[in-house]
This record gives sequence, C-alpha cells and structure tokens, in this order.
Amino acid sequence: MSFDRWGLKSLLARLSCLLLLAGTLGCATTATLPVFLPARFDVQGIEQLAIMEVTGPQGMTQQVRQQCVEELRKSGFYQIVDPGPPPQMADNSQQVQVMLAAAQRLGVDAIFTAELRREVDLGQEFGGVRIQFGDSKVHVEMTCRVIDARSGVVRHETTITESFSGEFDEHRPETVESVIVGLKDACIRKAIQQLVVPRQPVDVSLTSTAWPWSNTMLKQGNEAARNGDWARARQAWQQAVDREPEDSRALYSLGLAYEAEHDYDQARHWYEQAQRNSDTDLYREALRRVELTADGYQRSNAQLARPRNAAQQEPVASKPQSAPQPGPR
Repeated sequence: MSFDRWGLKSLLARLSCLLLLAGTLGCATTATLPVFLPARFDVQGIEQLAIMEVTGPQGMTQQVRQQCVEELRKSGFYQIVDPGPPPQMADNSQQVQVMLAAAQRLGVDAIFTAELRREVDLGQEFGGVRIQFGDSKVHVEMTCRVIDARSGVVRHETTITESFSGEFDEHRPETVESVIVGLKDACIRKAIQQLVVPRQPVDVSLTSTAWPWSNTMLKQGNEAARNGDWARARQAWQQAVDREPEDSRALYSLGLAYEAEHDYDQARHWYEQAQRNSDTDLYREALRRVELTADGYQRSNAQLARPRNAAQQEPVASKPQSAPQPGPR
C-alpha cells in the first residue's frame, strides 16, 4: 500500500466532525494519539546535513537562517552542520558548485538551502493618503531544497505559501510586521516538517461513560487516555472487555490503546470486533485510520532506522577554507 499522507490528514479532519449516535456514545470526550508521518522524500543515505545558502528579505536573512537551523536540530532527525553562509557568486550554477565543494570538504551527505520571499499589498498612496480597495494582502513564500553533496542532484524541493488578507488599523492587534513574522514562522515550520519524520498529534473520540450501565473500567481507561497514559488505559479497557466481551465500546477502546502503542495488528483486530457488534461511523473511520497510520508508521520506522553516528555534531564555526572568489552581484 502506498502511504497517503494527505489522505490521512483529510480523514483525521473528518473524524473531528463526526456526529455520533447518542445511543452509542452519548457525550463522548477525546484523547490524543501519537501518529508518525514519513518524510516527504527518500532520506536514505542522508545523515549529515549542512545548512548552506539561506536568503530572505533585507533584515530577515539571519533570522530565517537561525530558525531553519533550530527547527532542524530540534527534530533530531539529522546531524546538522552549520558552516555559515557560503560566498555569494554571480552565477547560480557556480553558486551550487561552491556549496558542493564546501560540503565535500565537510564530509556531509547533503546540503540544505532556503529562500524566503514576501509580498505586501497595502493599497496606493495619493497625496499622503493611502487608499485600499478591498483588504490588504500579505503573502510569504518559502522554497527549500535538499541537494545530494556527492552527485549534486536535488533530492527534494518544496515551496510553502502562507497568506493574510484583512485590514490594518490602530484598532486591530495585527500589524504588517507581526503578520509577516507569523507567516514566516508558519512557512519555516511546514517546510522543515516535510524533511523529517514528524510526530503528529491526532484527537480521537473516546466512548461515553455517561450511561448508567457503563462499567468502572471504561471510565478509568478514558481518564488514563485523556492524560496520555495509554498503558494504564489498555489495562483498564482489557478488564472492561473481560467483563463484557460483547460491549462494542470496550472493544473499540481497547483498539485505541493498541493504536496508541503502535500495535496496529491488535488495533485492527479490536476495531473489527467492535464493528461486528455495532457497525457505526466511529468504528468504520477507526479502521480506515489504522490502515493509513500503520503504513505511515512502517515507512517512518524505515526512515528513522538509518545508521547514524552516536553523537550529534557541533556547529562548524569556520567557513570553507578555500573557495572561488565571489563575482560581481
């Protein structure tokens, strides 16, 4: 099965909008499942990543570069090397060759580059008065590339765009600069998430314990799940199943616990048992979700299992020692 990352996100969005039958769930609450999504490209062979050319609007370049470094380090997915900005060349192909030569001297596997652009439309100014027809608009766009340091092949390229449309005046908290910063942060975060194996929190529905016939173990399991203690939730829900083997709520709940612990075969088994006893939207959606999350988890594990050095490298303080002289810009 090929992993449908965006299909999973669409499914999870629909899950939050399900109207559950009152006779089945009553007033259900939610808990958060940890779901792993694979990186958007083939990361095999890329363990050490050098942050090279990062550009942006005047006054923002250093901040954008630092945020990219911090987000990549925080992910823990690569060994990050930061040699500082490379010399600027007049020709783009020459610029790439400079970065590749530096990467080979550093002994890294790949190069990370990024370019941030912004566009602000605040209307036209006539005689000192600014006139805006419709809302003001702010667009921030970020393009990231991962280039193989050995072959020069672009292994991954993505462009993220974030936009704002609205009014700017003294009575609103938004200012142009604060909106640009917020859009920039969102672009960087989303772009980096495509390069790593992110852990995506997903809200799932718990069964209701509001009905008089709900047993104590269901309530205890729900409480543990809401607190993120899935081992304790599994123990409580297992007891609930042992006491009432035909209770679809208990069967579904036990499936949730196994899904949270990434035992997808067991999760699928218990969801199927719940659906056999009571074929509701909740149980059908759980089965669809577990197929996607199981495939994503397997692919994520394959990406996480790359051989890598035990220690994280410290940033490289110096720039490459020998490089072609910069040309005119």
